[in-house]
Amino acid sequence: MIMSLQNVALELLRLSVWFLLLLLLLGGAEMLFAAHKSKGLRPAYWQDIGYFFGNGLLFKLAVVPLLSISALALSFLVPGSLQNWAISLPVSMRALLGLFVGDIAYYFVHRAMHQVPGLWRFHAVHHSAVVLDWLVSARAHPFEIVFTRWISFVVLYVLGLARPQESGMADLSTLLIFAAGIVWGFFVHANVRWRFGPLEWLIATPAFHHWHHANEAEGQRDHNYAAMFPLIDRVFSTLHLPYTLPKRYGIDEAMEADVSGQLMHPFKRH
Repeated sequence: MIMSLQNVALELLRLSVWFLLLLLLLGGAEMLFAAHKSKGLRPAYWQDIGYFFGNGLLFKLAVVPLLSISALALSFLVPGSLQNWAISLPVSMRALLGLFVGDIAYYFVHRAMHQVPGLWRFHAVHHSAVVLDWLVSARAHPFEIVFTRWISFVVLYVLGLARPQESGMADLSTLLIFAAGIVWGFFVHANVRWRFGPLEWLIATPAFHHWHHANEAEGQRDHNYAAMFPLIDRVFSTLHLPYTLPKRYGIDEAMEADVSGQLMHPFKRH
């Protein structure tokens, strides 16, 4: 119990450092280069801080151990030669390949979260934000955190592109994949007007992901499911990236304003 409390305290400290860094970098960028002008703190900002710390703890204390157990249990599905080949790759190449393969897995599970009604009820919590900024990335139902991360990362663990923790430590490529995915998730939600020209077709930008959150005319929704690589959406004909930004975000259905109501939202009759 003491060790458990120590782990929680250390994780809260780590999350606090991450929060301050992201607030300084992305929050500062939003003040200087805002895509949509804001008038002070948006509604539910403090609630999303709660999601940031709550889901951060959940990821570390529940998702990571689940991934390690799943990887060991499913490793027999892939030939050892393939896993050994992946492990033998240079760290940078393994991390880049891991990000791409993980994004393919994420694309399909993310698309399912939109198209399967039972899964959408969980994902709707994230899409209920009517104003986007970097912190909205943290707003997600705990089930979604476990489900989407488990599907995305267990593929990498089974293929050998990421490795389960050994003695409480993960290898460098695994840490790079985790860190890059998390940081990029916050970045693409940021309220900034930056456009990167042709690079937008190679790497996800705020404009790319803002169109995923758009709640505008029919035909301008349900696009851009990839987390980092728009090429995946282009291959599956779900890419939508005009030179303008959305004017309206959110969902049409009602969403409870308080966190407890949002957590129970998927389980209510609709």
